[in-house]
Amino acid sequence: MIDDFYTQTARVEQPSETQTDMGGQAKAWATRIPSLKCRAKRKDFRETDEYGKVTLMSGVRLYCAATATNRAIDPNDRVILGGSTFEIKGRPYNPGGLNRHLELELVEVK
Repeated sequence: MIDDFYTQTARVEQPSETQTDMGGQAKAWATRIPSLKCRAKRKDFRETDEYGKVTLMSGVRLYCAATATNRAIDPNDRVILGGSTFEIKGRPYNPGGLNRHLELELVEVK
């Protein structure tokens, strides 16, 4: 059974804008999916040039079931997995459009 493949649990959070006391905007995070059954596979580190500095980026590919809730995951959301926070790069990929599973490309936020 494919459910045996999903041995990890993650939390998916969505952003919302809130008003600060000084009249500015602040980003707050609300839980979209509290317990996402998934499997995460670490990818190799890669170097990127951010703001004139070379930075090592840690990537993860996350696999999960292709339920309607999971297909609604947005690239603006973030994933909390094992104490680490990841941002989603691009839309969830549904291989072949068969709704068997989804793949999410994640990059760790430092």
